[in-house]
Amino acid sequence: MELVYLYAGHLGKGIENTGINFSKNFEVTYDLANSRISIQRRKVTEERKKLFGKNIEDISVIVGKNGAGKSTIMRLLGLPDRLHQSYFGLFEGYSEDYNSFEGKHKWFAVYNLEGNTFLIEGYWAELLAGNLQTTDLELSPVYTIKFKYGFEKDLFYDAVSKETAVQPFYIYFSNISNLNWFDEYNPYSLLSYDLREAPKRLIRLVADRDRITPVFNYLCKAYNHAEFADRMGTKPGTTLKIKLHKDKYFAGFDIDDRLGETEKNDRHKFEEEAGEYIYHNKEIVSAHSYNYYLHKKPNELSFKEHFILAYMENEIVGRNFDIRFLGKELEKRYYSEIGSLKKCDELNYEVRKEYINKCFEIMRKYGIGDIGEPTLHIVEMLDAIPDKYFSKLYSIEIPMDEAKDSGVNVLIEQLDDRGSMGRIYSKEYLDLSFSDMSSGEAHFIDVFAAIQGAIEEFEKYYKKAYSLEGKQNCIILLDEPDMSFHPEWTRTFIRNLVDFLNEEDKDYNFQVIIATHSPLILSDIPSDSIFCLERVGKNDSADNKFEVRVTHPQYGMLSGLNDILIDSFFVDSLFGQLAEDYANGLIKRIEKWEKNLFLNSTAKAMEDKEYKELSEAINILGEGLVKASLKQRLERANGWYFIGDGPKNDQN
Repeated sequence: MELVYLYAGHLGKGIENTGINFSKNFEVTYDLANSRISIQRRKVTEERKKLFGKNIEDISVIVGKNGAGKSTIMRLLGLPDRLHQSYFGLFEGYSEDYNSFEGKHKWFAVYNLEGNTFLIEGYWAELLAGNLQTTDLELSPVYTIKFKYGFEKDLFYDAVSKETAVQPFYIYFSNISNLNWFDEYNPYSLLSYDLREAPKRLIRLVADRDRITPVFNYLCKAYNHAEFADRMGTKPGTTLKIKLHKDKYFAGFDIDDRLGETEKNDRHKFEEEAGEYIYHNKEIVSAHSYNYYLHKKPNELSFKEHFILAYMENEIVGRNFDIRFLGKELEKRYYSEIGSLKKCDELNYEVRKEYINKCFEIMRKYGIGDIGEPTLHIVEMLDAIPDKYFSKLYSIEIPMDEAKDSGVNVLIEQLDDRGSMGRIYSKEYLDLSFSDMSSGEAHFIDVFAAIQGAIEEFEKYYKKAYSLEGKQNCIILLDEPDMSFHPEWTRTFIRNLVDFLNEEDKDYNFQVIIATHSPLILSDIPSDSIFCLERVGKNDSADNKFEVRVTHPQYGMLSGLNDILIDSFFVDSLFGQLAEDYANGLIKRIEKWEKNLFLNSTAKAMEDKEYKELSEAINILGEGLVKASLKQRLERANGWYFIGDGPKNDQN
């Protein structure tokens, strides 16, 4: 299985009438005038087929200057339905009468499933009118069709226009800038379809950067299996931290101690209100209280007990606002049940915990807030974490090499899977992070963890929903995955990715497409799988339309970096512009000095001064061919002067 060809006719995003052949096995030719594609087989050697291992069909790379259309192509292929419609506006101008629709957007992608069986998905089927019968074109604007292709007669046959194919599926990883001033499109994770219905397009999964579980699992492997640690070349000194944040209701407890009597009285009243609000007993001091230690007796609560009670208090306060929506009758019954609870003793941790759990059960009974089984279980999960990791009142810290056996994985999975509202609450109260690593390490881990998380999401939801069996087909799109990498990690990225995707527990056929600016990545890829994008012709000033020329570079796997840069990245020079301007200025000064020497137009003192200044200017340059050449030219000119003016110099 593989993505064979993409044709972008009109997207409303600049790029127009551009086709890319992604396959090493097939070549598609598209005749726009006759709305017809033709497919030919390519000869591929056995060595080329197995280059990237048993699970990987191929790895392709897209390069080109900024604005050439790389990200647009990646989004066209990778965004799930709703994000696709949002970004490209596919249904703008759509009417119920398909024949009256003007086809604002036009594109299609061709996939080979196996042998001569192909699949096409796209928008605006008229692009293939030369291949498909009239009945086949009675499709909605977004369509997926499966067909067999007769290579000898250049013919589509057995086309089934209404059949939906759920293979292959996409994983789309887009590197996020994390700059709040950078108004760029950042896709987010969502389930692409209602799983009860067949999709109109192939399944797309945006690699979820919001979930902690994949990162946790990857780091656990890095600390327990040598092959994972080898990918990074080191084990990052990582600590898992879980910090508890106060609900906004408790903000009043953070007042500075240097207060007047009025402010202190107000704070004391506020604490009484909190005790009444949570425990229905104003004499009880909340675990979140600023004055907690003034009331606390020696050894009353451990850090762990304090953390758990404070979390439970947050849950009570954060959801109690929903009581007002119950209606008078239900609200009366709710308060009656709450009021019937036996008063708790604030000095006893177990009693207080049991009391709040009973409040949770009553709140759940009346549908207040998001109290459910997951919320009730979180306290049990916190309780299962060993006491030694509760190092502060509001913090849990677990060294990563101990995390696997700490039991915290159950809590992380629960917080990740609580559903949208639950995840909002958990993020507000429990802040999970991995500290003590560099930003480069974090980005490195993020790429592999995000891919693994997307695979797990596919298996959990889609594979089960569609009863898929056997080895599945997955196209992975990586948009600048190496953006924050150290050069050595960029150099080893393809090998690390190949090792990762060929692991024994991955029963998939992968095709990988990477958009990058890195020559180090290209040096691991055969030139026939490198696609250089370059704008051609003049842009339409009205809507910035442009066509793109797609070529393969002369250089690729194991080529020198300088050759790759010049051939593939369309740079004008191998030197920094400032350094090049500086060197050009030196050359002009040397040329002027040479002319003066030749004409004997300046005094020797002036010539010696210029020689010294030029020597010092050249010495600023780093060692290399340019510096050596300029020094040689300067010394040669100086030697000519002494040879040509020998008698005068002898007299002096």
